[in-house]
Amino acid sequence: MIALKSSRIFLKIAVAECLACSGDSGKPSRHQTHLTGGSFMTYEFYKILHFTGIFFIFMTLGAQLLHYMAGGTKDHPLRKLLGMSHGIGMLLALVGGFGLLARLQIGFPGWIYAKVAIWIFLGGVSVIAMKKAQLARSLWFVVIALGVLGAYLARMKPF
Repeated sequence: MIALKSSRIFLKIAVAECLACSGDSGKPSRHQTHLTGGSFMTYEFYKILHFTGIFFIFMTLGAQLLHYMAGGTKDHPLRKLLGMSHGIGMLLALVGGFGLLARLQIGFPGWIYAKVAIWIFLGGVSVIAMKKAQLARSLWFVVIALGVLGAYLARMKPF
């Protein structure tokens, strides 16, 4: 109970300081920037987070597809590691991508929907390859093409 009261008092003081020092300039004060995370969650931070996720996704999909192309089965010792790495990559790419979108402040243009569709498909590729190992070679080229398409959409923002 005491901790709750002290946190409410701290929040009231912080908000009062922010309102007092923002002035009429229209720019956020150093307190507002600190409270909203403006100094840490920058555009560059989200870009690095997004690319880290993309690297995880393509690394794990490459390993899984090569395993199935070589005649491997779903019972292999690194299956859990690859699954976790793929899931972490998917999460990082999603959080980083939507963080970038928030920093750009452009809403939801059409190319975002295309990138989300690519993200969903890349999330299911490992399951498709596991269930239908004969498709692994085709999926290899589809994954590469989707990576190029995703890069094109992000760079050119065509629609």
